[in-house]
Amino acid sequence: PPGSGKTTLARIIAATTKPRPVKPTGFQGESGKAKASALRWSANPEKDIAAYHLFRAEGSGGGEFSRIATVKGGNSYADQGLKNDSVYRYRLQAEDRDGLLSDFSEVLSIRTKARPTPPGRPSVQLSGGQAVLTWPAPQEKDIQGYTIYEKGFFGAEKIGAVSETSFREAAPPKGKTKTYLVTATDRDGLESDPSAEITVTGP
Repeated sequence: PPGSGKTTLARIIAATTKPRPVKPTGFQGESGKAKASALRWSANPEKDIAAYHLFRAEGSGGGEFSRIATVKGGNSYADQGLKNDSVYRYRLQAEDRDGLLSDFSEVLSIRTKARPTPPGRPSVQLSGGQAVLTWPAPQEKDIQGYTIYEKGFFGAEKIGAVSETSFREAAPPKGKTKTYLVTATDRDGLESDPSAEITVTGP
């Protein structure tokens, strides 16, 4: 009490500031996926991680990162709807229950799958009243089929689909012509640009 001559000692409480989460590690992704990227990373060692924030930039240069997802209760993410044959860069940040954010992970780069190369230039033979088209297969090993188009005044119209490198239909009438082109489609549904055109004249 005042006037008692006794010195009152104030208690000094030492408070330790909570450390921020460590930056995420083990960040991985697989290139060569069609229009998508499957991303995964190691779980942070902290027991109170509430979420991971995922950021993405397009291109291999210095494009700006923007946040595309907040992942809660997991350590993977499937990024969908990407462009074909494009580079994407990702980085990751962990957040704990108190809102403390980690430093960013190392940057991860992936490239999405390209469309198949076009089939080689078709050739055509007239035999038994039919036009028989054949063409060289493109270099990719996962081609599932080919689409044949007939070129007209208003663009190309699909007239057939085959799994082999040949197609046949009735030959044009005598003196009339038809112009064909062919595309290849891979197992992921990606379709190539068209082949060179081939024109056939009826016998």
